[in-house]
Amino acid sequence: MKTPKTLFLAWQDPISRYWFSIGRLTFDGRLYKFVYTQGVKEAEAKGAFKPLSSFPCLDKVYTSTELFPVFANRLMSRSRPDYSRFMEWLNIPNDEHDPMAILARSGGERETDTLAVFPCLEVNAQGHQFRLLCKMTFQANPDYHPFSSRHYQPLIAEFTRSHSYS
Repeated sequence: MKTPKTLFLAWQDPISRYWFSIGRLTFDGRLYKFVYTQGVKEAEAKGAFKPLSSFPCLDKVYTSTELFPVFANRLMSRSRPDYSRFMEWLNIPNDEHDPMAILARSGGERETDTLAVFPCLEVNAQGHQFRLLCKMTFQANPDYHPFSSRHYQPLIAEFTRSHSYS
């Protein structure tokens, strides 16, 4: 399985129940980076979004050699008795413990908050494939660019230049 390099963070307004793409997590094999996307402005304007306590500044690039807790807490513990069954359900080999792949497949949703994770569209040998929030697989033509709108672009211009994904 090809490991996704980019995941988006979505937030659901608890009142309207609308979903907003608010951030982007990338991993280059060494560093995790999180940045808020332009979609956070719409979440603030149309919903009750406030910056996450883990990422309080909208105009900052957060970096870490370890997966940020807000994402790590969305992973099932390997010590759970049902972990093997969960990995099988995700169609990920049981010996593969890549957090980006697991989050991309699982969506990282929790009962205790209104956040979800979804993968960025990446090209594979069969064409474009990505998993939607409803856990369906979607295949599109090569000229389809669903994450090219401004809502998915970082608030910080420097991040855009160094982390192109299209």
